[in-house]
Amino acid sequence: MKTKRIMPLLLSVIMTAGSVTAVPFKASAAELNAPVVSSQSARSSLATPKISKAESVNNGVKISWGRVNGAARYRVYYKGSRGWTRLADTTSTAYTDKAVSSGRNYTYTVRCISADAKRFTSGYDSKGKSVKFLSVPKIKKTENVYGGVKLTWSRVSGAEKYRVYCKKNNKWKGLGNTTSTSFIDTKAMSDHNCTYTVRCITKDGRNFASGYDGKGKSILYTASPRLLNAGAAYGGIRIEWKGVIGAEKYRVYVKNGKNWKKLADTTSTEFTDKTAGSKGTYTYTVRCINPSENTFMSGFDSKGITVNAADKPYIMLDKAKLSLYKSKSYTLKKIISDRTKNAVWSSSNSKVATVDKNGKVTAKSKGVATITAKVNGYSATCKVTVIQPVKANKIISTAKSLVGKDAGKGCDIMKWYGNYDTTVNAVACCCAGQMYLFNKAGALDMIPGGKTTSCGVVAVNFLEAGQLYRASDVKPGDLVIFSWSGQTTTYDSRLRAKGYKSLDHIELCIAVGSSTITTIGANNGSTECDDFRVRTRYKSNISCCCRPKYAKSTNTEVEEMIKYGSHNTATLAFKKQLITLYNMKIIKTKVDNSNGFGDGTLKAVKEAQKAAKITVNGIVDEKLINAIYHLINDGIRAKDNKIANAKKALS
Repeated sequence: MKTKRIMPLLLSVIMTAGSVTAVPFKASAAELNAPVVSSQSARSSLATPKISKAESVNNGVKISWGRVNGAARYRVYYKGSRGWTRLADTTSTAYTDKAVSSGRNYTYTVRCISADAKRFTSGYDSKGKSVKFLSVPKIKKTENVYGGVKLTWSRVSGAEKYRVYCKKNNKWKGLGNTTSTSFIDTKAMSDHNCTYTVRCITKDGRNFASGYDGKGKSILYTASPRLLNAGAAYGGIRIEWKGVIGAEKYRVYVKNGKNWKKLADTTSTEFTDKTAGSKGTYTYTVRCINPSENTFMSGFDSKGITVNAADKPYIMLDKAKLSLYKSKSYTLKKIISDRTKNAVWSSSNSKVATVDKNGKVTAKSKGVATITAKVNGYSATCKVTVIQPVKANKIISTAKSLVGKDAGKGCDIMKWYGNYDTTVNAVACCCAGQMYLFNKAGALDMIPGGKTTSCGVVAVNFLEAGQLYRASDVKPGDLVIFSWSGQTTTYDSRLRAKGYKSLDHIELCIAVGSSTITTIGANNGSTECDDFRVRTRYKSNISCCCRPKYAKSTNTEVEEMIKYGSHNTATLAFKKQLITLYNMKIIKTKVDNSNGFGDGTLKAVKEAQKAAKITVNGIVDEKLINAIYHLINDGIRAKDNKIANAKKALS
C-alpha cells in the first residue's frame, strides 16, 4: 500500500463512477491553509455540503455527501500536516481516496464550486469528517484440516477484530469473529464447494471497519476420516474409520517416532496392518487422497488412534465382516490363545446363514446374520450379509420407471444419499444416481464396496471383485463408465496398467447396438441432479464396464411379460414410457396408469411403432423398447435446444 501523500503538489486522482476526473494541478498556498476564512463566505450562496459517510472500502476511503441544490461541482479536501489540501473536483456526491495506508486516520471536507472551478459557491465544514482506514483482509490460504476448513489471511495494520463469512445461496453469512488471522469453519459439509471472505470490524463487533473481497476464496471441502476403532486382529492390527462423502481413496499411516509413515492406499474403510509385531504400541491415522493427481483431499487426526499389540483377544477371526451371495460358502479362519481348545460356532439367524463346527459359513437367504465363535467364555464375531442377486432386467425396468422424475416427484437422489448440496455438487450425482437406482431395486448390496459418489471408487471395487470388463464386452445391465478425454486414467496403477481410460461419468446400459449403446443415467446438467434421462452413447467413449453378479435371465424375459392380456410390474413400467410419449405429443392415445395390457395399450404400441418407423405389429420386443427410448431422448434433446435458443435470444 502506498503511503499518504506528504507534499500536495501534483495530484493524479481516480474518481468513482459518475464523477469527473480531476486534472493534475498545483495547489496554491492560500488553498493549502484554508479553503475559506469562515464557514460561509460572503460570496457563498449555496448550502455547505455535509459528509454523511466516510468508510473504508476495498480500494480506499470512500466519502459520500448529500447533493446541494444549485451546485455545479464539488471540491474534495483532506487535512494533512499543512492543513486542508485539495484532492479533486467532481460532479458526483461520492469520492474514493485511494492513496491511503492501513491503520491511519484521515479527515475530509467538501465545498461547492462553480462550473468553471474558478470560484467557491459555498462554505465547508471546518471540522471535517474523520475515519480510520483499514485495508481489506487478504485470504492467503484455504485448506482442509481435521475438523473443517482453515482460512489464513494477512494481518491488517490497525485492525482490532475480524469477521469471517461463508457464501450460502449467493449471500454472505457470518461464521464468527476473531482477533486472530486464522479461522476454522467447523460446520463445513464434506464434498461442498465453500467460498469465504473476511472483513475488519470494530472491537465491540457493532460496526464494519473495512471493505471485503466480494469474490471470496473457494475450496472443495473433504472431511477428514473419523477413526472409529483399532485393535489386534487376525494377521495384524485392524483399523476402521467412517467413510467420507466425496472421498476417492484413503491413505493409512503409522507413527514412526515423531513422523507419520505411509502404509497403504485403499478405497475401503478398514485396513489390517500385517507389518505390526506382537509387542509394543502402534498409532495410526487416515486421510483422504486424490489418486489421479496424487494430492491430499483432506486433513487428518494428528492424535491418531493407538493400539497395544500385546492386548490380543483370546480368540480372533480373519473376517469381521463378510458378504456372500446366496448358496455360496466361506470358511472363517481363527486364532485361539490356547491351541488345545476348539471353538463352538453359532449363527444368530440360521435362515440367513449357517455355520458348521469348522467355521464354514453357508449363505441361505437375503439378510444379515452374526456368526460367533466361542471358547472358554471368550468370543469373536463376524457380521455376514447375504446377497440375493436380482436379474438385470429388474434393474433395467426400475431405471426406466425413474426416467423423467424430478426431485420431490418420486425421485430424490441426493436426499437419499445424504449431506449433499445439489446446487454446487451435481458433478457427483451420476454415481450417486446409480447407487439410488440399485437401492430402489433392493439390490444395493450387489455393488461391491457399497454406495459412493466416485466413479474411480466404483471401478476399483469392481476390479478387486473380478467384475470389471472391457468396452467391447458391454452388456445390458452393466454400469458403464465413460471417458470424455480418451486419455489413460491416472486414478489407480492397476487400472492404468490395464490401459483403461479416464473415469469421467457413469450410466446404466439398457441396450447395445453396433456402434452405440442406450443408457439411463442421472446428472445431465448442473441443475438436473435428480433427473434420470435416456441417452445414446458411442462405444468408443466407454472406459470400462462394471458388471454386478446378476441372477440368470434370458434376453426375452421382460419382452414376454409385456404382451396383450398381461398384468405385471413390467407392463406398468413400459406403459409409463407410453404415457411419456403421449405427454410429448408423439402418440395420440393416452394409456391408463395400471399394470394391464389391453386394447388401449395395443393401440398406443402401434402408434409408437409408426412414430419410430419400424414394423407396426403391436408386439413389444427389444427393438420397440429401444425405439421408444430413442424417441424420448430425441424429444428431450429438442426441448433442451429450444429452451437454450430462447435464453440465448433473450440475453
